[in-house]
Amino acid sequence: MMERIGIATIAPFPPRAPRVTYEEEIAYLASLNDDLIVLTAENRASIRNLPLVLGKRFIDVGICEQTLVGTAAGLALRGRTPIAHALAAFLILRAFEFVRTDVGIAGLPVKLVGGAPGFLSEANGPDPSSNRRRRTHALHTRHAYLLSGRRGRADTGLAGGY
Repeated sequence: MMERIGIATIAPFPPRAPRVTYEEEIAYLASLNDDLIVLTAENRASIRNLPLVLGKRFIDVGICEQTLVGTAAGLALRGRTPIAHALAAFLILRAFEFVRTDVGIAGLPVKLVGGAPGFLSEANGPDPSSNRRRRTHALHTRHAYLLSGRRGRADTGLAGGY
């Protein structure tokens, strides 16, 4: 039985054992939905086993965040449910125009997952600049609120507006 809340439709999940990792949860959701496609921009640390599980439903576009978001938008236009993974700084800063124009304005159901705040992932070595990490996180938070469809300074929930 589907429940409609506002503009979203929520389908109850069948009973299951609790998932331990993000990767296992994505694999489980993909087993329920053949239209779910996972994309990455060479950011496989938290989803390294998914290519074996998903096969052709796992796409690695390489270090190309704009292509990642554009491809996810195209898949969503064709009825798929894309989940796009990239380093958070590059997902927002490098691909922002694509996030805004291709996904945001069109209101497409693309799931954007940004991990590893800062400019380096642990696989590439630690980011020595904690100050840079804080600034990047603040920027991501601000844009996440803007992209969520909320409007106006009071709607962001952030101290001092957005």
